[in-house]
Amino acid sequence: MKLQCRIYLFLLLLSSYSYSQQTIIHGTSKEYAGEHIPVEMVINPITGLTRTLDTIVVHESGYFSAEFELKEVNWIEMNLGIYKCVLMVVPGYLYQVTLPIRRDKTEEEIRSPFFEPMIIHLRVSAEVSDEDANAPDLNSEIFRFDTLLFRINGDQLLARTQKKPYPVDSLLRSIEECYINTPSAYFSKYRKYRYGLVQMNSGNKSIEDIYNNYLAVDYPEFQNPAYLDLFDKMYDKFFYYFSRTKEGKNLNRTINLEHNHLTLRKELRLHNSIPNDTIADLVILKEVNESFYRDFYYKEALLMILDSIITNPSIPVYAKYARDIKADLSNLMIGTSPPEISLLNQYEQRISLDDFGEKYILLMFCTPDNYSCMKEYPFLKALHKKHNEYLEIVTVMITESFSNMQDFMKNNRYSWNSLFYENSEELLQSYNIRVYPTCYLIGRDGKLIQSPATLPTEGLEQQLFRIMRSRGDL
Repeated sequence: MKLQCRIYLFLLLLSSYSYSQQTIIHGTSKEYAGEHIPVEMVINPITGLTRTLDTIVVHESGYFSAEFELKEVNWIEMNLGIYKCVLMVVPGYLYQVTLPIRRDKTEEEIRSPFFEPMIIHLRVSAEVSDEDANAPDLNSEIFRFDTLLFRINGDQLLARTQKKPYPVDSLLRSIEECYINTPSAYFSKYRKYRYGLVQMNSGNKSIEDIYNNYLAVDYPEFQNPAYLDLFDKMYDKFFYYFSRTKEGKNLNRTINLEHNHLTLRKELRLHNSIPNDTIADLVILKEVNESFYRDFYYKEALLMILDSIITNPSIPVYAKYARDIKADLSNLMIGTSPPEISLLNQYEQRISLDDFGEKYILLMFCTPDNYSCMKEYPFLKALHKKHNEYLEIVTVMITESFSNMQDFMKNNRYSWNSLFYENSEELLQSYNIRVYPTCYLIGRDGKLIQSPATLPTEGLEQQLFRIMRSRGDL
């Protein structure tokens, strides 16, 4: 029996690898010579978490290439300055691509918490299949199709705001007639989902009709961005709107008091656009992730719902998605350890949060020239002078250069530890920096006490005293 099991597992493993095929992208761009460019693929459509498939190292001649294994059609991403470049890739294909004209982020764009990259579809010069040298160039087909449909979508929305009729149904039928002989099943589904998005924006179809005519499939197509775009549009703020209907009147109670996703799943299925557990759980994952910071629901309750999905997912991959979402949302919660920091201070010493022993730490992310930050600096100076025995002031300075930070601290005679952020966008993301200044208060045990913390100008000193008294430190 054991031998049979081993043979079965071996064959299963062998079969899984047999479906993987080598996919290659290559090209030439001297502008990017010497650059290291990660090629990534989204592995969690809810959080946007990616996995690096390969890293392009651009030769001094400009030539570059990347190779990776694929089991199914998917999309890859490359972040190039202000651009997020995307490309649909098929297992076993070789793609010759053209990178966009180089445009690095400005210092202001790097520092801005509101910067969004420009998404562009990489231009494919040649697309060759191992099996068919005459395979169609689907990336170009998708690009042309999207360009046309987005134009129609924009014209339709304009007509809708002007309360004018728009022949959306006839236009979509005319477009589809041009693709009758297109053999790609993936592209056919892609078009259908895009048509559903246009119909959704028309306001002429119910969400139930959209689901039945465009979104209904046996299994969610996580590798198809058109599917995900339509899903996001259909179920945008679904908890909020459904809880205001007769069928969803118990939704808030179920989340905040029962926090059991099996009960929540049953309630969601009372809506006609959620016909099965798979769609219900995907809506729950999406809405828990997006509702976490809206203050409609208790954060602890939402995390317990994720725990429930991890234990009882309708499909196995949802357990992984739920774990990823929980790890992402639990970051910066009170009682947890803050993300690690290892940066140079103004004295060129590498500093981490562990270096301050059992002191309280006020961690502030700021810039030298932001008006709101400038109001806080005199208060920081006073706090540092009065409470340095048990409170460590640490600022992470987002500025153009290390010398700028040094000059700012020296010229203003500020002596607390100021750290240069070293152009680390990942650090700003890990602390969820959306505005300057942003503060965090860390206890003697290294755990977050306030997240985010009260600003010094808004009464932090008084709150710190209350916290210290409650903990027996005063």
